[in-house]
Formats: sequence, structure tokens, C-alpha cells
Amino acid sequence: MPEKYEIVYPNILIVDDEKGIRDILRAFINISGYSCETVGSLREAQNKMEGKLFDIIFLDLNLEDGYGMDFIEKVLNENSDAIIVIVSGIPESKILVESIQNGAFDYVEKPFNLNNFHEKFESIIIEWRYRYLIKQYQLKFKDIFENYIKKKEINSKETRYKDFLNNSDVIIKPINNFIEKLNLPFPETRSHRERLASLCKLSGRKIGLKEESIMVLKYGAYLHDIGMSLEPSTILENPGLLSDDEIKLLKRHPITGFSIVERFPFFDKVSRLILHHHEWYNGDGYPIGLSEDTIPIEARIFSIIDAFDSMIIGRPYKKKMSYSETIKELRRSKGKQFDPLVVDTFVQIPEETINIIYIKKSTEEESYVTKDQLSND
Repeated sequence: MPEKYEIVYPNILIVDDEKGIRDILRAFINISGYSCETVGSLREAQNKMEGKLFDIIFLDLNLEDGYGMDFIEKVLNENSDAIIVIVSGIPESKILVESIQNGAFDYVEKPFNLNNFHEKFESIIIEWRYRYLIKQYQLKFKDIFENYIKKKEINSKETRYKDFLNNSDVIIKPINNFIEKLNLPFPETRSHRERLASLCKLSGRKIGLKEESIMVLKYGAYLHDIGMSLEPSTILENPGLLSDDEIKLLKRHPITGFSIVERFPFFDKVSRLILHHHEWYNGDGYPIGLSEDTIPIEARIFSIIDAFDSMIIGRPYKKKMSYSETIKELRRSKGKQFDPLVVDTFVQIPEETINIIYIKKSTEEESYVTKDQLSND
């Protein structure tokens, strides 16, 4: 599997019946450091697509041998990850709006301007790489699951599921190794994930969850922020205030994580935890804005544990807090950010028990997390 920053180039196709337009677009794409192929008709485009999968297609809607709108549907049926960019001289037209609604990603406006095109093309490449990496991550998870099933030689779906619950470490180890290779910035460390997993296990049992839900929490501890790995490191490592656009990008990571794992066996509930772990009890969270009991119980529990760890360890943009300060903050947020009943149950876990977790599962980077710091008022 390609590493996160390995140089990989998309296959690009230009479909336009005007040679001048094709030549200009190709020149602009070449200037940006990419190559492409060009055709002058839908028939030629279809012939090209029979032997090659194209990632990005620049498409004129009004071609001599057909209507581009129908071609959009055909392309997306064969390759749902394809990025279709409409070439149009009439921006904001009804036809253009319809094409976007039918699955086109964006449009470029004629006559072309190099600066405007470069900015637009850059956003197209970012979107392509985002989709490409999701696909690569999905393939990696597929390998992990298939290797597990092959080694266990389990055929029955019911037996396989029980074995999956009873041997979670067999799956978690390769997942953790994979996440380590992504080089996520602090605090997304192995010890962070292990602390969350331990707290999830404690909290789940304290609340009285079934073993299945406890396993969902445990997997969630390792996978909750996997979507972060696709976001620019300049955002993740920024200790200052983020722009509105950067915040918007950052807030898509639950949806990204959900997209990576939701199709895999037995990960239905885990994917929903990933999707909803930033929802607020009062409905002010993201990405959906669920509230109260519409938020899965595993996500409600996990959001408290993740917040607890964030406050105890600290963040580049936020000072760490003492144990008593953290507990006060959790209680203050009852009914707003957090489920009141879950908070009341979590704070009943003995401080000494939590101390053990944080002393055992802290890296050198987190070595300031000691019993004295946890207990300091």
C-alpha cells in the first residue's frame, strides 16, 4: 500500500470537441506538473475508458455525438470515485447546477485564466488524493480482516463473530501497527489509544454494557480519529487558531473515518461510534447534529472518555488540567456536551484506578502525567 505522502498521479482525461480548448486545458495541467489524455467525442472517451480507469475527467456537456449529462451517470456507475469537472462558458447555469446535482464535482469556466485554473485544479487534486487514500485504507483493512479469517479458518458467520469478539487483540494489533505508520501528530499516540481502550473497558462495565458493546468501545478507541490522517499536517500541527475553512476540513474526519471502516464485517457499530463521537447531548455537535438517545450509547460514552483524556494530557492549544478540575468540567458539561447519566457513572470510577492507567500507559512525551499531577487540586 502506498505511504501517506508517496507521490501517486491520477489518470486525467479531457473530453471536448474543440481542439483549442483541449490544448489549453492540457497545457494548464502540464504546467501544474501533471499529464493527461484528450479526446474530442463521447465515443472516443468511452473507447478510452474500456481499457483504463480515469480518476479525473474534464467534460464539455454539449458534444457533437451526445449529451454530457448522460455520460456523467455512466462514468459514476462504473467508477463512483471518479471526479468529473464540467467545462462551461456559462457559470451558474441551470444545466451546470443540474450536472453538479447529478454527481459532477465542480466546473471550470471558459474563457480560461491560468491563475484561476491553478487554484481550482489544486482543490481537485486535493479531493482526488483524499478519495484515493480512503480507498487505500479500505484495502488495508480488507487485508487485515481477510488474513484474520484465513488464519482462523472459520466458515460460520455466527462462529466468526463470536471469535471476533473474543480475540479482539488479533485484529487490534495489525490495526495499531497500520495507524502507527500514518505518523499522526501528538496526541494521537499509541499510548493515547491504549489509555482510551482501558478507560472504555472500565466505563462499559461500570455502566453494565454487554461484552459486544465493550468491544465496540475498544475498537473505537483505536480507530476514532483515523479520518484525521487524511487531513493536512499543517492543520493537525497548528497550535494556534484555525481558519473557518480549516475547521470545516477538520470536522469532516468522523465522516472520513466512517467511510473507511463501515463496509467491513462486524464493524457496523464501530463505524457509527466513529461517525458520532463528536456529537453533543444537546444537539450542538457534529457532523450530523444528533442529540440525546439518538446518539449511539457507545458514542456517548466514548465522547466523555476522549474529552477526559484531552483535558488530563493537554493539547498544543490547551493546558492540561488536574484530575479534580477535569471531573468538575465533565459535571459542568452534563446535559450540554455529555449524557448526564454517563458522566455520573464515569466519575464513580476510583481515581486510584485511573491513576494506574495513566502511569502505565504514558510515553516520554506524556511523562508529566503522574499520580501527583492527576490528584493535584
